[in-house]
Amino acid sequence: RGQLQLELYFALDVEHEWKKHPQSPVAMGPETALCGGRVREVNGVLVRPALDVSLYEGQQMRAYAVTLLTPTSYEERPLMDEPMLEASGRGWRALGSRCWDALEEEDEDGERTGDYLVVTDGY
Repeated sequence: RGQLQLELYFALDVEHEWKKHPQSPVAMGPETALCGGRVREVNGVLVRPALDVSLYEGQQMRAYAVTLLTPTSYEERPLMDEPMLEASGRGWRALGSRCWDALEEEDEDGERTGDYLVVTDGY
């Protein structure tokens, strides 16, 4: 099996040609390269969830803050020192999680509230 790597592509819009980002791959290795869900803006920060599959798929998930994203540059940093999700050893997430998402709640007028509903799977 080859080295895991995360490639980044971009386009002017979804109907234009997608081009490989010049800094691809933007993550390499079993600790960071496998997507753990879609990139989401959470409290003004772009968050990229990444599965750590160094032992097995879903053992833990880490969060990375995308700090620079342009057609020519990409930078990210760990959002926190510890994993954001880990296998619990029991219950619905005994072995771990494979996907994470955060949905910002809206009030009755459709305005963002700043509260989030976080969803994940488990197995």
